[in-house]
Amino acid sequence: MRRLILGLVILFTSATLASAQTPVEYFPLKKGSKWTYKLNDFEVVVEVGDYDKDKNETKLKTLSQGKEVANETITTDATGIYRSRINTTAIDPKVKILELKDGKPAAKGTKWTIKSKVQQQDISGDFEIKDDKMALKVPAGDLTDVVYVEGAKLTIAGTETAVKYWFAKGKGIVKLSYTINGQDVVLELKSYEEAK
Repeated sequence: MRRLILGLVILFTSATLASAQTPVEYFPLKKGSKWTYKLNDFEVVVEVGDYDKDKNETKLKTLSQGKEVANETITTDATGIYRSRINTTAIDPKVKILELKDGKPAAKGTKWTIKSKVQQQDISGDFEIKDDKMALKVPAGDLTDVVYVEGAKLTIAGTETAVKYWFAKGKGIVKLSYTINGQDVVLELKSYEEAK
């Protein structure tokens, strides 16, 4: 069960960027930047890798105990932040994890539907921006103007899942929560190091 949880954490956590993509205030995109998350007694690190200009994708590496355990690619444009690959497998179509309007988070109450596949596994459901100016305390500190996104009833490979993201300006994903098979998993940002 612990492996399954870590795998889902990797799927929904590792998400972030490079300077040639559309700049997004609530999801900084700079090669070499790192996020360190607290997951119970573990630390998970997400590091920004290379940008593929032809595909407009940035690779993210997820590290556990200093070893790469997974990677993914993220695409951004003026309409949203999208997850487009898990390891070398395409997500078809890419999954929007934050709706944007002119490069900034959409307003509270904005909803969108996802219906994608990773290999033959379906990913479907609805997301909603539940708050666009909330205060949030995480191990990295007190944050304001946090955008809270909820996917209350998502289906991933036949399993019902609830996913919640909290995005902070200049930091990206600062908290992530999901529930699968009645078990809650929460990741919170311990530190964000922007590459120079």
